[in-house]
Amino acid sequence: MTFHRILPNILRASVLAAAAVAYGANAAESASPATAAAPGLEQDVKISESQARLRANLRVAQGSIKMSRLEMRDGRPVWHFDIMGYDDRSREDVYVDATTGDVTSTARDLTGPSEPAPAAAMK
Repeated sequence: MTFHRILPNILRASVLAAAAVAYGANAAESASPATAAAPGLEQDVKISESQARLRANLRVAQGSIKMSRLEMRDGRPVWHFDIMGYDDRSREDVYVDATTGDVTSTARDLTGPSEPAPAAAMK
């Protein structure tokens, strides 16, 4: 294998390890204040919020999770994360299946200056 082929795997593993250290073992059992769960969904959940949070962070590595909640989507329980991207220029909704841990979908909303860049800056 060449270095260029294994570099993405190394980067993913380092992000995952850093996130695991940042959240710690105690945070895995505690719910954040921004977390809301739909009643009656907990019995079907096999993936904890902290595990789903790690997978969502892999999708938006330089983002910060602003909100998370457990909800039903297409008849399945999913963790929904609202993630603000780098420099608050984008917002992304990431949905992680609460039974398998797979990222089921993402939706990105770009925010930021609505005016085009000045012509001098484009040179």
